Amino acid sequence: MCSVTIGGPPPIYSGCGLNGPISEILFPSTTECSIFVGFTVIEPFLVHAPARVSDGERQRWLDRYRECVLSLANAPTITHPKLADFDDAHVLKSV
Repeated sequence: MCSVTIGGPPPIYSGCGLNGPISEILFPSTTECSIFVGFTVIEPFLVHAPARVSDGERQRWLDRYRECVLSLANAPTITHPKLADFDDAHVLKSV
């Protein structure tokens, strides 16, 4: 699982946002490399704009993170096609 703090609010990292979907930004490091070496990839833990929240909100994020880490065995995962699902040109084979 990748844990990330992000400077901007969630809408900036959406399909229509300025930076695009956070899943696409994180894909090379959180998914592609991890799957290549055989890891199970767990959905990232994201905190938007932590510098702009109150101490109480920051503590709530830390509490959520602790809960997330303690329940990693049941955390949602990110699936990705296997290498065998691609042809010799590294294009996904038709289903």
